[in-house]
Amino acid sequence: MNWRWLGFLAAIVVIILVVWWLLPGDKAYYKMDVQEIDQDIRRISKEDWPIQERMRYYSERFLGAPYELLAEGDGPYAKYDQAPLLNLKKVNCMTYCEIVMALSLSDYYADFNNILQNIRYDKGIIGMATRNHYTMADWKSANSWCLDDVTKQIGREDTRKLERMISHQQFFASKDIYDIPLMRRDRNVTIDYIPLAKLSDHSDRLRTGDVVALIQDAEGIFSAHMLLIIKVQEKIFFRHASMSADETIDSEFRDYIQGLEKNRRYLGMSFMRLKSEINWRAADHYYGKFNTPVPVIPRKEWGAAVPVNEGEIHTPEAITLHHTAIEYTGTPPVEEHLQSIQAFHQQQKGWIDIAYHFLIDRDGQVYQGRPLRWVGDSSTDYDLNGKVLVCVLGNFETQEPSSLQIESLKRLCTDLIIEQQISLQNISTHREETDETLCPGKNLIREIDKDDFIKDIEELVRVQT
Repeated sequence: MNWRWLGFLAAIVVIILVVWWLLPGDKAYYKMDVQEIDQDIRRISKEDWPIQERMRYYSERFLGAPYELLAEGDGPYAKYDQAPLLNLKKVNCMTYCEIVMALSLSDYYADFNNILQNIRYDKGIIGMATRNHYTMADWKSANSWCLDDVTKQIGREDTRKLERMISHQQFFASKDIYDIPLMRRDRNVTIDYIPLAKLSDHSDRLRTGDVVALIQDAEGIFSAHMLLIIKVQEKIFFRHASMSADETIDSEFRDYIQGLEKNRRYLGMSFMRLKSEINWRAADHYYGKFNTPVPVIPRKEWGAAVPVNEGEIHTPEAITLHHTAIEYTGTPPVEEHLQSIQAFHQQQKGWIDIAYHFLIDRDGQVYQGRPLRWVGDSSTDYDLNGKVLVCVLGNFETQEPSSLQIESLKRLCTDLIIEQQISLQNISTHREETDETLCPGKNLIREIDKDDFIKDIEELVRVQT
C-alpha cells in the first residue's frame, strides 16, 4: 500500500469537507454571521435565477429556525416595541415571509435590510404607527409595488369575497397604546379568498414562492397565519414558521389543509405572488433601490457618431427643457431616430455634435447626448453657457407627452440638481429663454407648469439629500 498516496487523498478529502462546510449556501442563515450572509446574497445575485427559485433558495436557508412570536419590533430605542428591528436568529410567520421576499429582491446585505424595512413599514418609515400590521388590509396593499394578488387567478370561479371593518384605533387600544397618531382611518376592506375545500382543485396554478394568508372567521381581522408555497416536482408544501412546531418547517399541502378543515375558525386562503420585474419607483419610497439615479443609456449603445470637434467647456448651472419638434411615436426605432437627429445637427446645422445633453423617449428611457461638460447648441439666440439641455422626443404642439416621459423628466432633473448642485429655481423651458420659439410645445409646457411638477422634484431632492 502506498501510504504517501493514501495520506494525500485523505488530505484532499479533509480540504473538500472544510470548503463544503464554509460555503455559506450550505448553512442555515440563522446560524450565520452578517459577513457570511452578505457573501451569499452577493453570490446568488449573480445567478440568473427566476424569482421563484430565489424564494425557494432563501426560504430553505431558514428551515429549522426557532419560532418567536415577538421576533421583531421597531428597535431598542422605539417607544412602543423595543424588539430587534432585524432578527435572523428567530422568526415568526410574518417576519419569515418578509425576510425571504427581501432577500429574493436583494443584491447584498445592506440592500436586503433596506428592502425589508420598506416591506414592513409604510414608505420605509420605521415606527409602530407606520408598520403594516394587518396582512390583508395594510401589508398587501402597501406592497403592491412588489406583490400581485393572484387569488382570483388561482381560484377562478371558486373565489369568494370577505368584508371586514379594520380599525387601527382598536388594534392599538388592545395593546394599551392610546397616544399614537393614526395613519389609517377605520375602513371596510374586502378581500378574495379560496375556500379550504376548493384549494386542492386549483393547486396546479400555484407557484413556488407564492405568499399565502390563512383566512379566519373573526371580527376585525382577516389573516391568522402566513406561509409560502414550495413545489418540488409533483409535490406541494407549505413552508412556514410554525408556532406549534416551534420552528420553520415544511408541511405537506393536502395534509395541512385537511388539518385546517377540522377547525371551523379557518375559512380558506389568499395568495400573493412576488413580481418577476420590480418597478422600484412604483413604491413611492425613497432610499436604496427605491431611489437610484435614473439610468442613462450611453452614446455607444444608441450608435452615436463621434463629435466633429472638441466642445466649449462650461460648468452646468441651470436646466433648459426642449422638444425635438418632430412627431415621434416609436417608429423608427429610437436608436435610428437619435442617429438621424445627430446627423442633421452635425451635417446640416454644422454643429460639433447632437445639440442636447440628454434625450427622453416615449418609454421614459434617458439617452446620453452631448458630453455634459460641453456647451450645447440651439437655432435660437440665447445664452447656452451653463445650461444643461434636456430634450423630450416628440412634437408637443401636436402630441401629448407620455406619463413615462414626465416621470423620467422629474427624475433626471432631480439627479442633475443633486449631482451638479443646480438650484431648483434654475429649471426653465426653451420658450422662457427666448421668444423665437414655441419649444418645448404647449402640451409639455402644460405638464411642466402644473404645481406638482416642481413640488415632486423638490420632494425628491429633499429625501435624497
